[in-house]
Amino acid sequence: MKIKHTNYRAFTLLETLIATSIFAIVMVLSTGIVAQSAGYQRKIEVTRKVSEESRRLAEMISADLRIANAEGTVKAKESGSYPAYTYKNGVALLNCELSAGACSFRHYQDDETGNNGLDASAFSNSIADDYQANTLVIFYKKSDSTTGYKIYFADGGVAYYLSGDGNSVTLSTNVVESFLYPTTIVTDSNKISSAANYSIGLKFGGFAPSSSAANIYQPYILYDLNVETAGYSTIKEVYDKSKAHLRSGVTVRSYNQ
Repeated sequence: MKIKHTNYRAFTLLETLIATSIFAIVMVLSTGIVAQSAGYQRKIEVTRKVSEESRRLAEMISADLRIANAEGTVKAKESGSYPAYTYKNGVALLNCELSAGACSFRHYQDDETGNNGLDASAFSNSIADDYQANTLVIFYKKSDSTTGYKIYFADGGVAYYLSGDGNSVTLSTNVVESFLYPTTIVTDSNKISSAANYSIGLKFGGFAPSSSAANIYQPYILYDLNVETAGYSTIKEVYDKSKAHLRSGVTVRSYNQ
């Protein structure tokens, strides 16, 4: 009887090292692809949330401007005094500075300029990025025929939204807690966006004539809205930050003139 011997050849050390190296390279590449894919997914999600937030706020501002139809009076601290102006069209623009504790009215006013009632500060040159106001007051008729108001105010990356009843508001900016004086306190519930998640830049411009102007033209409001991930400038990972910048304008369809 003949016994057949089979010779088995083992891998050499060199072949084993080459195979191991190839496997390691494939694993590294695969891990990089997976990590990059996960990063892109994070980026898509962050971008989606910022985009949705900017769209929500833009729609909110536009919707409120379209219901401006009631006469209202705004009284605000300006250079130590509290002048008051009435607006038939239901919209008023101001620039309020917390550090100075004062507001500047931005409207069409004859006795302020002597230039045929044309106050240059009432306008906004969007090309020059010269939006002149950070505060917007809206007066509107409620379903029970009484007057209500809405206020948008932006400061330090936080945008505030306040609302109430009445055809007159008094603004004070000595401290942010007493922004709307004397009854409403600005709290987290008054912020139009979560300060923990987003930084909001909100500026207004356009044309908001007061009732004392010689000629009352149809007002329009421009807004510049910038929404970005909170701490955008300090976040190092590009996948974890995003920003959205929207500019638009709304013509106020008021028939209260």
